[in-house]
Amino acid sequence: MALKPITEIIASLKALSLPGLPVGRIGDLTPKVSGDLPTLRVVASELDFSPLGIGGFSSVHLDATDTWVEERGRRINGSLNVELWASDEDAANALAVATAEGLAGTNTDLLGRGFLKLRQAKWLPVEEATLRGIGGGTALKQTLVFDMVFEDIETVASGPGGPIVEIDVRIQPPFEEGVDLKKT
Repeated sequence: MALKPITEIIASLKALSLPGLPVGRIGDLTPKVSGDLPTLRVVASELDFSPLGIGGFSSVHLDATDTWVEERGRRINGSLNVELWASDEDAANALAVATAEGLAGTNTDLLGRGFLKLRQAKWLPVEEATLRGIGGGTALKQTLVFDMVFEDIETVASGPGGPIVEIDVRIQPPFEEGVDLKKT
């Protein structure tokens, strides 16, 4: 299963209707043969994961059906590389321009999908790359690098008794100490 920021960007890219690029060729797979071109591949790099809140636990509340639910999550910082694979430089450049302009126009939509930041950081030059399928060959690859911050939040039902509101701690001899914590 792909990382959630990758799936969200892929969904946005598929909705853009990029010129000359079939929707089925937008994803997280590298093209294998020249018949797979053009292809758009999204890959993540330089990722740093940190839990939200305390240990990944960010909130607890009653939902509309009076059921206790917890929100747990993590923040992901890193880079998303959008690789544009094509048979010639003009096609790679045209796809790169359409992709950059399209993603710039969807920034508001992406904020509602978990992105706190998605900013184009680099536009790498076109490079020749080897196709790894049977009969292989070569293709041209252009990479757009985006800096991103993404919050992956999951809402789950709390345990049958709801959230923990009381903790009793007793330490037996020789320490003879006790602690009662109660949420009021």
